[in-house]
Amino acid sequence: FLIHEASKRGYADIIHRFVLRGADVNVQDAQGCTALHYAVKNGHERAVWALIYNAMSTLKLDLPDKEGLTPLILGYMLMYQQPSESAKRAVTTLMQFAGRYSGKEVVLEAGKRADKEIRARLQSSNSLVLVDASADGKKDQVLQELQQYANPDSHRGGVSALVLAVQNKHEDVAQLLLDFKATASVAALQLAADSKMTSLVRTLIASGVPKDGLRTKIAPQLISYIEQGKLEELEQELYLGADPDSKNSEKKYPLLEAVTRQNTAVVQCL
Repeated sequence: FLIHEASKRGYADIIHRFVLRGADVNVQDAQGCTALHYAVKNGHERAVWALIYNAMSTLKLDLPDKEGLTPLILGYMLMYQQPSESAKRAVTTLMQFAGRYSGKEVVLEAGKRADKEIRARLQSSNSLVLVDASADGKKDQVLQELQQYANPDSHRGGVSALVLAVQNKHEDVAQLLLDFKATASVAALQLAADSKMTSLVRTLIASGVPKDGLRTKIAPQLISYIEQGKLEELEQELYLGADPDSKNSEKKYPLLEAVTRQNTAVVQCL
């Protein structure tokens, strides 16, 4: 169907002309897909707008394809893949339209169905390709695998892709895995702290890994940071597992030194 081809390619102006000439926007192909399925699946914002606003009175949002997925469900699944801003706007436009004309319940139900579909795909996928790419720091390949629903917790011999990425100091890959909801672990946290990946340590802690899972380490440099008023460096060391009771060669204690200097910010940090 020509309207399907136009939707796949994002040709909004052509879609507009087809609709004005009476094209059936709800016709389904052999896969059960409508033009809206293809516009959403391919993240074409203007194509989605063209279908919605040129065929508002006849457009059906609840037609499922052969897998039982409606355009709205596909939209939610596309959002999981962290698409371009344009694709995100395409899905948001569809959600707003569906909420206004079909009701919030329809939108919420589509979200639940999409979550179920994504979980099913993740559970059936332990991608060794993802694991190896994470270990090697191949971010583009990691992203491609994740977008194809590779399980972010994929592992080899019980060692997760996340742990391997951190172990090999591929912080950007580790952040990407966490963006796709990889399970944050104490092992990953300790490796990140040992490699002084402060940003990653913060992310892991924010993801629920208890900070007390870190091995504390003696850090005599804390006193020096307090004496020089280097609060940022002090915070970084503490985040990376420095023992706040570390004393230097002169047997000065950080907290006592901060109180003596009446440095409230440092006292709160400690």
